[in-house]
Amino acid sequence: MSEVSRLIEPPEFKEEPEHEVSMVLPPHIDSVWAKVRPILESAIDRSYGRWSSHALRVACLTGQQQLWVVFDGQSEIIGAGTTEFVDYPSRRLLAIQFLAGKDFDKWIKIAIDRVEPWAADHGADGLEAIGRPGLWRALSKEGWEKSFQVFEKRLT
Repeated sequence: MSEVSRLIEPPEFKEEPEHEVSMVLPPHIDSVWAKVRPILESAIDRSYGRWSSHALRVACLTGQQQLWVVFDGQSEIIGAGTTEFVDYPSRRLLAIQFLAGKDFDKWIKIAIDRVEPWAADHGADGLEAIGRPGLWRALSKEGWEKSFQVFEKRLT
């Protein structure tokens, strides 16, 4: 390689991801819960009384649900979500139960790409999620299909 080409061609390097997604194991839930609870509260509120932050914390502590956190480039937690295996009579799916955070569109693909192989390694043959239209817009870009809609009527 000539001296001139060294000046023109940039060296090869591996670009670090802008966001990182990690699962938090049950023994470490309480060490991050104070940071993720406020992030998850908006999603918990949209469960319309099905869940509380306390119940979700317990589900993560017991392993019923898995807690995932999203870090930005400065190692700050900017997003969080939970998943749960659902065993149907003929399929095992990993359900995305709660998902929320800042700059969602910038990290949703990274999160899905991180969760998919983990789900497959644990016997799931697919993922499912129930969410609002904003989640559907993001997931539809990643090859998800809309299977059905959920309807609710409160009895009071």
